[in-house]
Amino acid sequence: MMILEVESIEEANKLYLKGTVLSARIYRTKPFNPELSLRQYFKCYKFGHITKYCKNEARCGSCASTVHQGGDSECPAKIGVVQFKCPSCGGKHTAWDRKCPVSKRE
Repeated sequence: MMILEVESIEEANKLYLKGTVLSARIYRTKPFNPELSLRQYFKCYKFGHITKYCKNEARCGSCASTVHQGGDSECPAKIGVVQFKCPSCGGKHTAWDRKCPVSKRE
């Protein structure tokens, strides 16, 4: 995989339609949206890794505590007992909220 950054949408569209030539070989080009490639593992809700490499304890994505015995339906944040708490930044939102400063940085 190779990521090319261009100056304009017109240039990007040309690459998309015609492909990219490198070392006398034509490569297909497709648009890349970095927001769509964000990796967040849904066991610990940390960013940038996958199951195989996760050594973190499982967390609730709504209140950041350890996983609830009765599942997500037992989460105190979901039933209004406590506020939402992000396990990534500690903010008052869920782990999957893209307004999270850690998510934005990633």
